[in-house]
Amino acid sequence: MSLSDDIGLPGDPPASSPASVTSMEATEGSGPGGSGKRRGLSEGLVLGIWALIVVVAVVLVLTRAEDKALHDPVKKAQRGEITGLGELSLVRADRFRGALQALGEKYPDGRPLSIRVDPVSVSATLRVGQYGAARASVDPALKVHQDGEGETTEKGLTLSRIDPAAPERLVRTVNERTNTQPTDVDYLVLSVDSTSPRASRWALFLRRGTPPDQRRYTSNLAGRDVQKGF
Repeated sequence: MSLSDDIGLPGDPPASSPASVTSMEATEGSGPGGSGKRRGLSEGLVLGIWALIVVVAVVLVLTRAEDKALHDPVKKAQRGEITGLGELSLVRADRFRGALQALGEKYPDGRPLSIRVDPVSVSATLRVGQYGAARASVDPALKVHQDGEGETTEKGLTLSRIDPAAPERLVRTVNERTNTQPTDVDYLVLSVDSTSPRASRWALFLRRGTPPDQRRYTSNLAGRDVQKGF
């Protein structure tokens, strides 16, 4: 072996050391032409996270939909969960007040000609404008629906003249007198006397199961002066 073989001559390219070869082998897989193992792991992780996000989103949507269906007053009414003087019953003073307010917002100049009230709905015929008439209903969510329109010459009664506590007051009085329950009440109707508003009266009708001659009771606008029959 010559001396030049051991130490190399000037101008010869340096020999690669074992360390550099090892370093190149270790980093070979990370370049553009490498095996891509790290990239594969990253893609798998991203897909897994995305799948988890989708599942969580679906669960949240379903949970909210179920919660809405469970607590929605309209859905509760459809399931028969609103009766008598229960918390959401429109016969209750606070709930009937909300229904009257909703009607007033829908028809600012509306003057009721008649109003029908039961636990799940308030239906009214109102004079609107000069000779117009509207039939509307309020659902348990206090949303107003216009059901029809027409004409009238009746003056009607201003909404402010209607006592929100009258239906509940009449129900409780009749229940006490007849030994019945709020759930025995079918509905109530306010008949408006346009010529003499003070003469307007409420009528309460009990459900079947009570004696036919004891199913109808009337009261004044305040739900007082309760009388049996027509």
